[in-house]
Amino acid sequence: FHDSPPVIKSKKLSTKLFRLCSDESIISHRMILNRYSLFCVYRILDIERKLMSIHTNIKEIIKKHGRGIINLTIAVGVSFILSAGSLYFSTGQFGIEMFKSYFANVYTIILNTAPILFVILILLIIVNRLWISVGIASILVIVLSLINYFKLSFRDDPLLVEDLSLFFEMRNMTERYKIHISSSMLMWIAGMVVITFILWKIRKNIKINTKIKTRIILGIILMLSAVGWVKYFILNDAYYQKTENIALINRWGSTQQFISRGFIYPFLYSSKDAGMKKPDGYNKKEIENSLKDIKEDDIPGDKKVNIIAIMMEAYGDFSVYPQIEFDSENDPYAAFNRIKEISYHGNLLTDIFAAGTVRTERRFITGADAYPSLRKNTYSYARYFTDQGYCVAGSHPCYSWFYNRINVNDHLGFSKYDFYESRYSELANGEIAGDNVLFPELYKDLKNSIDDGIPYFNLSVTYQNHGPYSTEQLYDTSYVIKQEDYTDDEYNILNNYLSGIKNTGEELEKLIEEIESLDEPCVLVAFGDHKPWLGEGNSVYEMLEIDLDVSTLEGFYNYYATPYIMYANDAAKQITGNQFVGEGADLAPNYLMNELFEKLGYDGPAFMKITDLVRKTITAHSGDIFMENGEVVDKLSDEDQQVWDQYKKYEYYFMNQKMK
Repeated sequence: FHDSPPVIKSKKLSTKLFRLCSDESIISHRMILNRYSLFCVYRILDIERKLMSIHTNIKEIIKKHGRGIINLTIAVGVSFILSAGSLYFSTGQFGIEMFKSYFANVYTIILNTAPILFVILILLIIVNRLWISVGIASILVIVLSLINYFKLSFRDDPLLVEDLSLFFEMRNMTERYKIHISSSMLMWIAGMVVITFILWKIRKNIKINTKIKTRIILGIILMLSAVGWVKYFILNDAYYQKTENIALINRWGSTQQFISRGFIYPFLYSSKDAGMKKPDGYNKKEIENSLKDIKEDDIPGDKKVNIIAIMMEAYGDFSVYPQIEFDSENDPYAAFNRIKEISYHGNLLTDIFAAGTVRTERRFITGADAYPSLRKNTYSYARYFTDQGYCVAGSHPCYSWFYNRINVNDHLGFSKYDFYESRYSELANGEIAGDNVLFPELYKDLKNSIDDGIPYFNLSVTYQNHGPYSTEQLYDTSYVIKQEDYTDDEYNILNNYLSGIKNTGEELEKLIEEIESLDEPCVLVAFGDHKPWLGEGNSVYEMLEIDLDVSTLEGFYNYYATPYIMYANDAAKQITGNQFVGEGADLAPNYLMNELFEKLGYDGPAFMKITDLVRKTITAHSGDIFMENGEVVDKLSDEDQQVWDQYKKYEYYFMNQKMK
């Protein structure tokens, strides 16, 4: 009956009702139909009442929760806009093709967008004003993204979490570069200002009236969710692999790996390296027990030699490239090549390029491949020399805040360190002193210590030759014979760079002549910190046809190798029994002190003896790339991997032990 059409239903019902009542009274068929019509009307009115009730409930829900939904929707939309803008300016030298590639991987989009959404929502819970939370988040994302953009443009180096501790250095370094705000940057900034203004205009219509207790609960939930997201997604190596995007990059380059994942995500991921991670299987007691068998040797009193170590800013030896034709009458490497002939010399295999000076500096003085933040007293060779009765000092003619050297060098054990503010500003008439000022001052300090009868160790860092180098002609005469395919801008960059390099070599040669005249034993160690920045997108390297593919042995050397020399005066040669001449080993900065001690005949401290075991086969490494037995590999042999793993445990112990 219930499945019958309405007309059939009415006929059946009326017939049935008529028959039921026919025995008692005669009811017309019309009356039956009228009664049925009323029955239908009541049913329709009942359904309408139920629909009205549902509609009322929906309105109540919208009235109660609709603003929250609107706020959430806006927050999600704004997060995507900010994320897209950040990605647009994260592409480095790869441009629009890299930008398009980001959207081919959903993980890349989500991992770059979700952190922004969490920031907006958490701020919304705190201030209860969407326009304020969007405004703050916009400022944060835009500022960090553009800092990363300019850092990549000028130094081929991305912004990392650890760099935030060097905020004042970054701010002051911008004075050395031309910051050009493009129209696309202005459009992004203006767009976010407009969005924030619109949200301010409609603030009363979308404001959420939530009790403090509810906001606190929501805030706690959001905070916990954000922490969980960072832990299980952002810092998860599995998702880092899922965002691999190597079609446009050289997968061996750490900077390019960063760029290939955008900015927000790899920036947050870099926090994994901000601290020193405890190695798997690390056991402090086991390390301490094993160290009982490794002797800590002192320097014999009659073998102590004065040491000056100079790390030369951006000093690369381009005389090794046969395709570059230097002017024989104006060879920028003439003095340096004369020094090499009377010195022990080789290649320092760094793990940085065009930037990151402090990485080479601190690997040399700590002897470690990795080290903590150096915000407390930390083990170093500077401390070892102090324990051996040396005067331990250094100089850097630039600002004391640069890489926080004023505090870090104190934590590393330097008893005295001079900077622009304390010494060199006056000597250079308010300018940052060049090598012609710095090197004579180092010799003066050496002489003063010798006169006081105290052995001397000095590690100084130059500033001369720091990039960028102008595209305008600032040199008097050319150092390189210009070829037909050399562009004017790149040619000027190269010659401006070589102008400073020539002067450094000449000043170094003068210092060596002074040291040679001393009756007291002295050794000079000089080395480059990294290859120079030479044009945006490494344009000068490209012009010179220098291969920077670090997956090959040639490219690895071209990208990471800088020269080092060890010069000893006659008095030092007599004491050590070593002539300090000839071609030396190619090694990482943290092994350079080992090489020096070997030449001096010192057994050295326990940590140095441990690193001696490692450098027999693993001479250098950068990221996941190793130089093993003279070959570039991305995976060590099982035997060397065990040696490396054990070394990392010792390294962690020494770099994190409590120092006085």
